[in-house]
Amino acid sequence: MSSLQHCLLLLIISAGSALLENYAIARESRKKHSQGRYPPQSHFPLRAPIKGQVLFWEKVFYEHPSSRVLIHDSIAPEKIIDVIDFMAYARQHNSSKMPEKKVRDDLIMAYLNRYRMALKRFRLMGKKALRHGAIEQRIFSIYKKNSRDLSDLFRGKIQIRSQQGLADEFLKAAQRAQHYLPFMEDTFKREKVPPEITRLAFVESMFTPWARSKVGASGIWQFMPRTAKKYLRINRLIDERNSPYKSTIAAAKLLRDNYQKLQSWPLAITAYNHGTSGIRHAVRKTGSRYIHKIIQKYRSRSFGFASRNFYTEFIAAFRVYDHLLVNGAIKNHPKQHQNLRAIRLLRPMTASQILAQSKIPESQFKKLNPCIRDVAFSRYKHTKLPDSFELYLPESLITDFRVTMKLSRDRNYVAQ
Repeated sequence: MSSLQHCLLLLIISAGSALLENYAIARESRKKHSQGRYPPQSHFPLRAPIKGQVLFWEKVFYEHPSSRVLIHDSIAPEKIIDVIDFMAYARQHNSSKMPEKKVRDDLIMAYLNRYRMALKRFRLMGKKALRHGAIEQRIFSIYKKNSRDLSDLFRGKIQIRSQQGLADEFLKAAQRAQHYLPFMEDTFKREKVPPEITRLAFVESMFTPWARSKVGASGIWQFMPRTAKKYLRINRLIDERNSPYKSTIAAAKLLRDNYQKLQSWPLAITAYNHGTSGIRHAVRKTGSRYIHKIIQKYRSRSFGFASRNFYTEFIAAFRVYDHLLVNGAIKNHPKQHQNLRAIRLLRPMTASQILAQSKIPESQFKKLNPCIRDVAFSRYKHTKLPDSFELYLPESLITDFRVTMKLSRDRNYVAQ
């Protein structure tokens, strides 16, 4: 074992009690506040077996900032084994700054390795593993409360993982959401989708229009290219996944299509992550259309942690956002509130032609239409955008712009 690993493991033991104390204080503070209302049970049933998962994600979204990492059970995430507080670690090292990423990663891995070692000891030694120290005792205190959990502990069936807190990021996302939610809710209502499902954008991207994933998903609604092409235009000039407005229309249609195939909003929501064919397979395997039973019983290599928790993350995001809104933690920003309208090109035009003949600055035009790739203004500046392509512009510029450009009548899409 390297000296760094040794120091990190010592920190687990020395700081563990302080971290648990801080966690207990935060938990008591949380009990004083309502976490917001639940979405309507008629559309979004929440049975007792998965309420623990919702509670876990509420803690992630509301209680623990990104400077903390939770060590928890992979199947029952509400079983939080420990909390790593990087700011507490920094203070112990006479620093006021977060440790560098490598130090954080090493610390997380040290925690996971030490706890996995303890889990292995329970599998090999049973209750005798308790003699090895505080880590084993902490694990035992969590799993001894239920005979089935204790049996799983001794049989080596417990798996753990780490989850970074997101409370600070969620608050920023809630503020960004103010700019998009009115448009999103109107769009979902028009497509016959419950407007509460707009909160799924917290789970997908934290309302970040420029979000990009390692596997190729893009935009607020994190569409993969293959799925997006059913609803959106993607080519060398255009990627409509990156338009908050166009991708919202596509997300509503996808969710509506999921519902028509599955006849359940919890299943339709989970299918947004796992696909309708995957959910149909889960229904066949479990013999149930209830989401809580699928989460509990269905096991598949593709139905991993993200898919199992997708629906409960949505419920938690809805509740935490509602709580922040009701308690005034989210403040409106008048500068972000502007009326937008979508107008459609009647003939092919280049982006340069549109800018040259209109009064809108290029920076503003790009901000409102991020689905137009940068190459449309540079490498392919002579390549025309197709007719029927929709642009989003401020309402104050629509009349002059439409007359100048000879565009079709606008459709009223209002975003605040």
